[in-house]
Amino acid sequence: MWVTAHDEPLHPEEITGTPLQVEKKRRKWLQLHDQKTAGIPGLLPLYLGMKARVTEKVSMRLQILKHCPCTVIGWDLGLADDITAVSEGERVLKEHPRCIYVQFEGAAWKIHELLEPGVFPLKAVARNWVLNKETGVKIRRRGFTLLPDYASTAHMVQGMTCDAVIADDGSATDNVSIKDMFATYVALTRVRKASTLLLLRMFSRHLFQQGPPPGPHCLMKLLRARLHPAGQADRYTLDDAVAEYARLEEAQQGRRSELRDQIDTWQCFACESKFAAELFDVEVSATTPAVACIAPGHWLICRACAVTHRSDNTVESLSAYRRCGSCREEKRGWCFAPCSD
Repeated sequence: MWVTAHDEPLHPEEITGTPLQVEKKRRKWLQLHDQKTAGIPGLLPLYLGMKARVTEKVSMRLQILKHCPCTVIGWDLGLADDITAVSEGERVLKEHPRCIYVQFEGAAWKIHELLEPGVFPLKAVARNWVLNKETGVKIRRRGFTLLPDYASTAHMVQGMTCDAVIADDGSATDNVSIKDMFATYVALTRVRKASTLLLLRMFSRHLFQQGPPPGPHCLMKLLRARLHPAGQADRYTLDDAVAEYARLEEAQQGRRSELRDQIDTWQCFACESKFAAELFDVEVSATTPAVACIAPGHWLICRACAVTHRSDNTVESLSAYRRCGSCREEKRGWCFAPCSD
């Protein structure tokens, strides 16, 4: 089943257009992220056993706080949906359920004697959200502060220990930053065993090669200097920390700019030169050239070196430097195919 939120402008005169145009706008509002619409999703799937989490604090006394996980175990439908014939497929409810019964695992409290421990009847609520920050137009949405809980951001799972994780840490061709490294570290360390971790795709080889983060590095260096015996703190002062932070931050930005030009280049193990994926016998139209370039690992070899390694050239001729007739750069012999300039 699907539960649809209901949106109504606080001041209808602020929403211009014909009734048909206003209805189209309402449908677009249903597609907005729940973080923009006060924690109430536009469309909420509903089925027995669905893993979910609440998007706001429900009860401090019962310790039902924001993002608490729960399981949908039932619902109380409205009259318009009770009399509707239930089909085997999906259906959109005509009105909001009177309540959705969600169970919080491990809870011992009971709301009613007819309900099991940890079962809470979640009811629809109304919240205001801002449609346009510049004009201040507000919409009042009625719905449930509930979301399916089958995926989370790295920020949300900080401090959690999970039984198993499927981690998406970006693509192999992403231009990564320090922030991406922190998020990936959190995602990869939520499990106790490597066998319970599955990587959704290959992440960038530069992700964990960015050096220490400038802020924490300078802060820890300053604190260690202050904790040393008298006289040692003068060797690294606050001014030194500020200056070093500026240098490290500038260096980080410079490295990221360099990486932007190296994302689609790969290093040949033989000539130690970096080339685009096409020179490793990867089709230009291939959707994932990184797969063909990463899978060989250290033994990735470019097209020219592959030819020379199959020829009868001597080791001495392959190691000697020659000048390329195209780029005019000095390269080792294994960079050139036989009988080439």
